[in-house]
Amino acid sequence: MTNTSVGERRQRAQAECQRALDHYQKGNRAAALKALGTALDLDRSLENDERIQRFAARLAGMRAADALATLTDVAKREALIRRAGKGTNSASTSLQSRPLWIIGIALMFVTFIGLAWLISSGQLTANTLNPLAGKGEVETFQLERRPEQTYMVVAPYGTAPENGWPTLVAVHGAGQTGQDMVDALAEATKNTGILLIAPTFPTLRDDNTFYEDGRSVLMLIRDEMELKAFSQPMYYSHYMGAVYFGMAEGAPLVTYAAWKGLDYAEVGYTMNGPLAVALLNGRAPLFDTASYSLHATYLLMYGEMAAQAGISRDYNRRLSEQGAAVTLMQADGADDKLTVEQIHILMAYVLEMYKIPTETSSSF
Repeated sequence: MTNTSVGERRQRAQAECQRALDHYQKGNRAAALKALGTALDLDRSLENDERIQRFAARLAGMRAADALATLTDVAKREALIRRAGKGTNSASTSLQSRPLWIIGIALMFVTFIGLAWLISSGQLTANTLNPLAGKGEVETFQLERRPEQTYMVVAPYGTAPENGWPTLVAVHGAGQTGQDMVDALAEATKNTGILLIAPTFPTLRDDNTFYEDGRSVLMLIRDEMELKAFSQPMYYSHYMGAVYFGMAEGAPLVTYAAWKGLDYAEVGYTMNGPLAVALLNGRAPLFDTASYSLHATYLLMYGEMAAQAGISRDYNRRLSEQGAAVTLMQADGADDKLTVEQIHILMAYVLEMYKIPTETSSSF
């Protein structure tokens, strides 16, 4: 097989992956399974892509390894597609009995030829396909499964690295919103090359029911971002793990998320929590349990004059006693506001967690 044919197969595989995502977003699970199976037939190296593993697990409703084994076995795949097809809306197939679908295919063909010409001529690139890429733009999303829940995404400046942008998820304190986190951190993340995600929680309550619900929201946001990564890999591709930052009352929520984990336990595909956790003037509760997650590392920052200084020091003690990798940093003379120095520390911490040398980032 020539290099050209390998390249062509990979391009076709990527097109099938995109088709699988489109079908999935429209609720056609059977068609999504078929397209993803075709993509794997064309390019078996996709099995090593964590996004594909997670997507396959989600589609098939089983462990990632089992999902891939099923999708790459023609007989098993067809059986799975038939089962999935029984619950799929047949509206899409009924359209094929009408003459209108011929016009649709013709328009799609013309569009494809036009896009191909623009790409080959250099007038259309991966960055121009995504209006946010490289421009530091801010966009607000509503969760598809919970429209009342919103989150903001801030794109960095410049061209995304090969493995995608490092990601920081920032959870605000009481009386604040995601916009407050954007106002405080966006300029630094844009210039440092970090993708910022800032959800807004309507209320921040001190009880485990809220924290469990908040954890579910963070998982839903992660799911949506991973779908964006699947369709726009040059922009969103590194959201498989992230640093979670909690400010004041937001700190217990990200601590809870780290403690309980952000996973796909229902299909046996587990991510053992955030890549790392950073807290500023973290407040109670301290979770009276002997089982904190040791999978994440922790950065605890607090102002010397902040009312929560003692709580932050106690956080440090409890985590340290259980063997967690935790760093405690006091800002001399500071109160409960996020200082410029602490922002610098947070940016460096994110880059360190992603194993990116600090000196390669832009100043802010």
